[in-house]
Amino acid sequence: MWIKTSNEPINSPPTKVQWETLEFIANYIKEKGYAPSIEEMVEHFGRSKSTIWQRVEYLKRKGFLMKWKDKPRGIDLPDEWDRRIEIRQFLDYKSS
Repeated sequence: MWIKTSNEPINSPPTKVQWETLEFIANYIKEKGYAPSIEEMVEHFGRSKSTIWQRVEYLKRKGFLMKWKDKPRGIDLPDEWDRRIEIRQFLDYKSS
């Protein structure tokens, strides 16, 4: 059972840091077939566990991430985000 933790519109644009987090999660899932742990995200981003938790929770509230209830590594991206992330990588990051 999927849990969407917010009724806020999914098309609200994420910040650069949020896009980086979404891209990391998407690429990790694509490569390994399952979501990264919080500890793996801490290691990748070099941030504290609480900072990573805040990022993930914000993205869940906004509808950018989905969560399987009571499942380890239960975060995932809604299907429509896979394509949006690819487009964002191609277009936006070149202007940064």
